[in-house]
Order: sequence, then C-alpha cells, then structure tokens
Amino acid sequence: MAAVVAAARAAAGSPASDADRRRLALAIRDGCRKALSAAHEEALAAGLCGDGAWEAALGALSRLSADELLALADPPPPR
Repeated sequence: MAAVVAAARAAAGSPASDADRRRLALAIRDGCRKALSAAHEEALAAGLCGDGAWEAALGALSRLSADELLALADPPPPR
C-alpha cells in the first residue's frame, strides 16, 4: 500500500496533501471492493462453490496493479 501512495506522490510531482491521500485511499478501497465483488459473482456463476468463489475473488484482487488502482483514484475527465 505504501508503494501505491509513493507512486501517486511521484506522479503528482509533489507530496500529496491529506485530502489527496484520503481520496486515494477511498478510491483504492472502492476499487478493491468492486473487483472482489465482481470476481466472486463471476466465480459463482461459473459453478464454483462458495469457498472456491472466494478464493477466485481473492486471486483477482491480488492481480490488481498499482496503475489500475491509481487510475480509479484519478479517472479521466468526462468528454
């Protein structure tokens, strides 16, 4: 997690403010929650048992990259 915050600071070019750090933390939490839920639902739909679905969901969560999480924290502007 510290690496994600450090990457965000480096990308911004300056130390992150408390508000920026809070926004980043909330975006990471929300992104993880969405990924975990979606992977669990997909695994259940594929026929895995409850335990297997949670294992699959945790695997999907562990595959999220720092770049994906940072993109959730700083989405592109609307067109």
